[in-house]
Amino acid sequence: MKSRIKFLRATVLLVAFLLALAAPAFAQTTPTTIGAMTNITATVAAASVTSFTSVVPVVQKSGLAMSGMFASASADTAAMVFYFYASADGTNLATWPFDTLTVLANGTGATPVKWTKNWSADQLAGYKWVGLGAVSNAHATVLRTNYWVIYSRPN
Repeated sequence: MKSRIKFLRATVLLVAFLLALAAPAFAQTTPTTIGAMTNITATVAAASVTSFTSVVPVVQKSGLAMSGMFASASADTAAMVFYFYASADGTNLATWPFDTLTVLANGTGATPVKWTKNWSADQLAGYKWVGLGAVSNAHATVLRTNYWVIYSRPN
């Protein structure tokens, strides 16, 4: 009788173990798309606004983040202003900025300045594309260099 109970226990444990292996596993992370913005100039001339179009498709009910970096050709603390445009129809970007971000240079010139801009799903509701459309360099004589932007969003 004791050997029969041991056999049943072992069988139940084996079945429970095999069921646990067959159960789906879920990670605690969200799949994310990360990409580089294209069609962006690598430099922004002094006292100028550089226009271009670089867009990211918006996934409905999902947020979006853009991050970037720039450096100055010499030490300064003047602002760079980033202009973000949106498209409700997926074809035409609005003629006015959806949002802006002002970032001050760090005063060293050689040390890059990093920035991030986040939008929630509520802020992006109704839009099909969000893009970086222009950058202005407020400094009268200093060139901005090594400029790049990446984006990330949940799938």
